[in-house]
Amino acid sequence: MNRNKKYSNMKTIKLLAAILLCAAMPATTNAQENLKKAIDDFVKAADKAKYNRVSNMNKNTDDNGITTSFLRQYLYELPKDMDKAVKPLAKAFDKDAGSAYAAYTRDAYGTTGDTHMRGEELVRITYGEKLDKSVSYGSYTNRNYKVMLVRDSQDSLRRYCYAIVWYEDTKKDKFCVAIDEIYSLDPQRNKSTGTDGFDQGKTVTVAEPGVRRTITIASDGTTYAYDRSTGEIKTLNTDIKEDADVKTSFDFLKRFGTLRSTFLSPDLTAQTTMLTMIATKIAELCSNYNGLLRDEEQKFCIEALNELKKSDRANHDKYISGLFDLAISRLKSVPVQIRP
Repeated sequence: MNRNKKYSNMKTIKLLAAILLCAAMPATTNAQENLKKAIDDFVKAADKAKYNRVSNMNKNTDDNGITTSFLRQYLYELPKDMDKAVKPLAKAFDKDAGSAYAAYTRDAYGTTGDTHMRGEELVRITYGEKLDKSVSYGSYTNRNYKVMLVRDSQDSLRRYCYAIVWYEDTKKDKFCVAIDEIYSLDPQRNKSTGTDGFDQGKTVTVAEPGVRRTITIASDGTTYAYDRSTGEIKTLNTDIKEDADVKTSFDFLKRFGTLRSTFLSPDLTAQTTMLTMIATKIAELCSNYNGLLRDEEQKFCIEALNELKKSDRANHDKYISGLFDLAISRLKSVPVQIRP
């Protein structure tokens, strides 16, 4: 092999290993970095400043002047030809959703500006020092919603909420983008004072347009499709174990196979947030437990990952495809254990 090419390949392997090592670190340290930057870029953009209609900041501080909770809200009424301005926000959300402890997303599926979904909110976020205030998301069928919850790595009792809402206002002939940032006590860590009403653990919920169906990944990794019209609940996968239970090559293959089948499930077609989270779980599995595999098992998983990369769901999304590249690199980087 050419010496320069060999050196270049080694640099690539080291870079990929470093990226995977960072990915294996606690998610709360940088769980929302992409989204925070995207929001910051959006609100500071000179071409959007004159379209800002709401810019509110309400906060509480302790006796030392340290902020203990806040609600920051923005609303922009952009010209309709600026509808692509929301794409960086949506893309950043999808990148960070896999490392948030809960994320909710729903696409618009109504056309009337004042259509209200009675009693079918996507999520209600409780906040405030007494958890006596709340913001509801999902009331309008003609709006797109993305809501993410991230725990504060510096204070186990508090969490951040980021919400992006966008829609076409046909009455004003405008394209509207609303951004909320909330920092407050975490109801799940302060059960005596409040609750958000969702399951503990990492949960991602996707409500699909038109069909009135919600897809949820529970904290144990099991994926459910819930038809809100009929009440039917369909399990999309089973037998996903917690990472702590992945102790043998069989455990690895069982978890890998379930994640793979879930990624390819017809119920997840075009659900970028969910697909990104599953791809992240696969990359984490290959990073943390690659040493469990025998030679033939390693080759089998690499072939499966290459097939996932070529699928339409990954082929058109560089981030998801990149996660599979990292998983393959990680499987190849550790010497295979030869067992009797």
